[in-house]
Order: sequence, then structure tokens, then C-alpha cells
Amino acid sequence: MRRAIAACVVAGGVAFVLVARAEPKRDLCFDVTYAMNSRGTNAVFERRHLQGGGPTWAAILETVVRGYRPSVAADRYRFDDEGDAVQVCAADAALRDAVRADYKRLNGNAKALEAAIDRVPPGELE
Repeated sequence: MRRAIAACVVAGGVAFVLVARAEPKRDLCFDVTYAMNSRGTNAVFERRHLQGGGPTWAAILETVVRGYRPSVAADRYRFDDEGDAVQVCAADAALRDAVRADYKRLNGNAKALEAAIDRVPPGELE
């Protein structure tokens, strides 16, 4: 969970409020790379003319996270995608583990992956 840290600094009779956001801890992240794709996953991506790396997985997994109950606030997770990889970070271990489990399930089941892709809003897939 991102937390805001505030400090009040007085300089020359003027008060300034400094705010910093704490990012999810590095150990609450995991990586997904193109090289980790199963043969079935690569076949689905090829059939659908999708890049199959970071931006593809980020769009799919973000759609999956939006479907969790209760709905998960956007500030509780982050997808940092570039080229052939995406780093998935979460505010807590339970959310990270749930997203990782869904990634593994989708990467191992072409039909489930196809269904997940069908739920991604148009224009979000590469």
C-alpha cells in the first residue's frame, strides 16, 4: 500500500509541506518475461497478433486484478512494463501472490488465457 509521508518545514517564516509517497516494497514484486511464456501461451499470442511480452501481460493481468473481489484500489498494485517484461508489484504479499497465481494459471491454460484476453478493454493490448 502506498502511504503518504508529510513533513512541515518552516523557512524564513513560510511553512512548506513536503509529501512523499512510499512505493510498494521491492520484495512484493515479481517479474513476467517473454521467455517465461509457455508454448500454448505463445501460440495464443501469435494467433491474436499480440507482442506477448510486458505490455501484453500488463494489460491482461490488470484486467484480472480489476475483477478481484472486493475490488482492489489502483494504488494497491503497479505494473511496470517494458518490451519483453513486466514487473508486478503489490501493496501486500496476499495480493502479489494472487496475481502471480493467476499469471501461472493463465500461462498454463490456453483456454483460460483466451478468455482473459477477451475481457481486456479494446486498445489496451499490444
